[in-house]
Amino acid sequence: MRTGSRLLWAATSAASRALLVIAQLSGDANSIVEPAEFNIEEALLQHGINVSGIPDLCSSLRFIYGDDAVETKDEAAYTDFFSLYWSTIQAEVRPYCIFKPFEPEHVSVVVLLSRLTQCPFAAKSGGHAAMAGASSIEGGITVSFTNMRGISLSADRKVASVQPGNVWGDVYQELTKYDVTVIGGRIYSVGVGGLTTGGGISFFSGLYGWACDNVDSYDVVIATGAIVRVTETSFPDLFWALRGGGNNFGLVVGFNFRTVPLPGGNMWGGSRTYTEEQFPRIAEAYANIIANAEEDPKAGLWHVYLYLNGTKLSPTTLYYAEPDGGDADIFSEWNTIPAVADTTRNRAVADYARENAENTPFGLREVFAVITTKADVEIVNLARDIYFEEVLAVADVPGIVPCLVAQGITVPMLKAMRRSGGNALGLDVEDGPFYILEVSVMWSDRGDDDAVYAFASAVLGRVNAEAKARGLDSDYVYMNYAAQFQDVVAGYGAENKARLKRIAKKYDPKEVFQKLQPGYFKLDRAPVSDPRPEDQFAELVKIDGRVDETAVAAVYDHLKPVSPELLVGQWEGGSFDTGHPTHQQLRNFKWAGKDFRSVDDVDPIMRYDKDGKRTWLSEYGHARVREVRFRGVVTASMVYDKFPIIDSFRYVDDNTVIGAMDNKDIRGFGTYYFYLRRRRPQSKV
Repeated sequence: MRTGSRLLWAATSAASRALLVIAQLSGDANSIVEPAEFNIEEALLQHGINVSGIPDLCSSLRFIYGDDAVETKDEAAYTDFFSLYWSTIQAEVRPYCIFKPFEPEHVSVVVLLSRLTQCPFAAKSGGHAAMAGASSIEGGITVSFTNMRGISLSADRKVASVQPGNVWGDVYQELTKYDVTVIGGRIYSVGVGGLTTGGGISFFSGLYGWACDNVDSYDVVIATGAIVRVTETSFPDLFWALRGGGNNFGLVVGFNFRTVPLPGGNMWGGSRTYTEEQFPRIAEAYANIIANAEEDPKAGLWHVYLYLNGTKLSPTTLYYAEPDGGDADIFSEWNTIPAVADTTRNRAVADYARENAENTPFGLREVFAVITTKADVEIVNLARDIYFEEVLAVADVPGIVPCLVAQGITVPMLKAMRRSGGNALGLDVEDGPFYILEVSVMWSDRGDDDAVYAFASAVLGRVNAEAKARGLDSDYVYMNYAAQFQDVVAGYGAENKARLKRIAKKYDPKEVFQKLQPGYFKLDRAPVSDPRPEDQFAELVKIDGRVDETAVAAVYDHLKPVSPELLVGQWEGGSFDTGHPTHQQLRNFKWAGKDFRSVDDVDPIMRYDKDGKRTWLSEYGHARVREVRFRGVVTASMVYDKFPIIDSFRYVDDNTVIGAMDNKDIRGFGTYYFYLRRRRPQSKV
């Protein structure tokens, strides 16, 4: 690191620590709420950074924090980074650079610099979300918490402070040394950040509630760059919002969890696999565990149906919050049902989480989708039958592992959610218990995406319709299992949604965490509006005004490639206003689209002159079409002769394509997206 960088780092650390202390001591929202006249450059000066001479955002971060904190496309570490995403759908997204902060203060600075440059960002904890853009961003900056993996225990061992770069297995390994644990995820490789802010079902949720219900305090970077210690008594509104409100309020740089005793880290659990003739019995046994949870809240399960190589199976996971749980009365019914395989035994919580992770390997395409219903065993039976009917449509998809997973939100969980002011999820104990019904699918090839999404949508659509017909439906959508086309926050109820929006407006009046951090589940929308990308495209084109770039990118990424020959002809142009400067530039040109006389003879910029005549804008020269690999897909791409610009196309229909512009001279604004509609089959000069 250069000397100047060290000095800037020292100044930044000192200033941000002062902000944290002020926020902790005051507990006064007025001390941190952004004033109307907030000046970003002055805020950065308080961090010891004079922005008058800084270059673009990524270069600025490298200058301030050194090479170890920033990875760019020309580095091997940049390429290696994407293997850290669980789903290859996430791994296909390419940011302009990756920033790996070492301290909370560094996160403050990147938020302020992002605001200054209007460069969009995403934040990655464990990277275990299935959808593109959840913790990654195309053409912006991905903030990876990989260097922020501290775990510490208070002197009385009652609070564990965990930084967001940790995965749950590492947390359990560390805390087991002290015979305590925290309420966290059940899979080793899942990140602390996303699971906790989305709710977080745990092995111990029957006793203590979900992960978000067991956070004693949060350390949060808000839109002003201040680092705020948020508790039930200091900033109680923000504390409530963070309990299930996702990434809509700030970047959490520290989770301070209440610990619970777990001698030796030991519990009981494992999987029992059942064949089809046992399905009626295990459905009843599942329903009875949920219904009788108050008798023994230490017990839990997730109940799975799987169609694999023509065989119907149910590999169901059972667990208990202390050793020898298999002997508990609540499992007596399960113990009478013959299983063809059984891995249940006493084990350490970290080892159990690791075994669960082995069943959800990295390197495949993934989707989750989920609904919630009121508890009734007939819903489980209906869901199972519908699943086995619909799964035949995707049974031959290469590498597919299609699962229907049933879990419970029990009355003890719902009661625990009320503690410390309650959470934002909108679930009432009087309405419980509930079932969570999730479709979870792994597969190999992106060409099968549409079929898989249609399968997930069909299963849950039919089950939800049956639940509504029986008065058993619920609006709640569990964020951590939701698909990109589901509006999670709407499922929290109108009152909670309105409250969340008021809190967001209070602490983030400029909507930094709605617009500059556009990925995942926002307060007013799903990440993508519909599972069919062609339909999504049609809806995006209708928008009159600003369009979220992440939504366009998600649609683009799920469309098929284009053959070069398809492009031959005249095309009218249209543009998505994502805030990219090229949108306004083309409007100023009175852009009229593109003409492809052949794959080797293209007029890339056509315009309307003052008389309304369609003419070639000669200063942009000509272009040609070649097949180029872009974002993991080989597709027809238009290469400019005079400029370092490549437009890569995806297929909507025979007369419509969508394009993504890669211009190395314009960085920091994300990717520019446009679309073309065919005027006539062959271009004429």
